[in-house]
Amino acid sequence: MRVKLRGRQSNRDGIGALVVATVGSRRLVREVRAGSSYLGQHDVRVHFGLGRASVVDRLDVRWSSGRVDVLKAIASQQDVTVAEGAGIVDSHPLNRR
Repeated sequence: MRVKLRGRQSNRDGIGALVVATVGSRRLVREVRAGSSYLGQHDVRVHFGLGRASVVDRLDVRWSSGRVDVLKAIASQQDVTVAEGAGIVDSHPLNRR
């Protein structure tokens, strides 16, 4: 699963936000970071390796503004875009090659 954030009160790329995916008894934590170097840039999406899990039970997004969005029962094999205060605004299956 990949999660892209779109901030409204927080910065538009969600940099500094904490994303927590709960799958069964596992909690996977990622922080949205940005960084670059000469001819390089980090991806601002967060990636979760979920193995065979078909559903993310809960996705918490703690924005830099202090707001917390909680989403439940999300299919795991997809790219999702989460907007601050609006939930999932776009999703599509992961490209498998």
